[in-house]
Amino acid sequence: MLLYVDKKKQKRQKIKVTCFILTFIFIVLANILHFNKTIHQTDNHLTEYQNIKTTHDWFYSSDTIQIFTKKNKQTPIVIIIPQNITRENAEIFAYALTLANKNTSIKLSSTNANNDVLQTIVEHIIPQNQSINYSEYLLITNDIKDANEIIYKEKLHPTFLTYKNTKKNEQQIKQLIDNLFPLPQEASTLLEKEFSSLKEFSTTYKKDLINSFSANYKHNFATHGLFLKNANICINYLSQKICEINNNHSLEKNIKNIIKQNVDISKITNINLLTSLKEITETDILEPNEGIILQFKNRKEVLLPKEIKNIPENKSPFYVIKENLGINPNYISPNMKYYKFKTLEIKLNDKI
Repeated sequence: MLLYVDKKKQKRQKIKVTCFILTFIFIVLANILHFNKTIHQTDNHLTEYQNIKTTHDWFYSSDTIQIFTKKNKQTPIVIIIPQNITRENAEIFAYALTLANKNTSIKLSSTNANNDVLQTIVEHIIPQNQSINYSEYLLITNDIKDANEIIYKEKLHPTFLTYKNTKKNEQQIKQLIDNLFPLPQEASTLLEKEFSSLKEFSTTYKKDLINSFSANYKHNFATHGLFLKNANICINYLSQKICEINNNHSLEKNIKNIIKQNVDISKITNINLLTSLKEITETDILEPNEGIILQFKNRKEVLLPKEIKNIPENKSPFYVIKENLGINPNYISPNMKYYKFKTLEIKLNDKI
């Protein structure tokens, strides 16, 4: 029996498979190239970071408050609070109190670290009167051992409250919490906003920032979400200052460029993260925490805020920076470009 083989059909199938494979390879390569290009080239004048702690979303947990109630009841008999009272968990605590009856006697455990704040919240929501014989009681403690006897005796059931729950009674407790935990004044300028972002980033990732200067350290900022855009950087190394100023480079790339200069991490005393740059003139007045950069042709000089503080009052920072660059301090040229910035200084032996 002869078996008929359609060679043209086989050839078409091979062409289709080959085209599919080539298309797949092209897509993969295109994505890799695009990733490599964008990872170190970012939008100008933007400082952002992504937090890797996605498993602990503060909006939903934020040091959750645990309440114990009787079966099928909402009224708390015990409230377990965190060790440290913050604005967010204070709001959760205040919401937990709104669930209690008004004829409740409140007992604050002596182990609580913030009883003054807790007392203020209690008096606002459930005012206490010593002359009244309360029919119900409520224990507030940061140590569940204080409540074990009540929990087992009353056969109480636990419930976790999160920051999301407080939205139900937001207006009732918002003003109280605002008074107890005033919100920081909102940054009004771009540099102030970027400085705030740098401080938050550095507070969370100080250890990674320091370790990243070691050539053997395997941490990758981009891979782990520690992606900071447009973060210029200067380090104090031995008796010299090494800077990487490039608004089109990520923090990671700027650090890698410094590492290429064979920097010994053990001899770094300070790390200075810089905001983006704002062009100024010699007539502008600098704020106390601002530094300047002078760019003239292919040369560049940086004066950090702490260096400017050490300049004698009778000398201008613009005079000194020209002098440091080897230019006559009285020389003026339209080719001279001045930029100011704010700096977050990280001392390697201090906490931020």
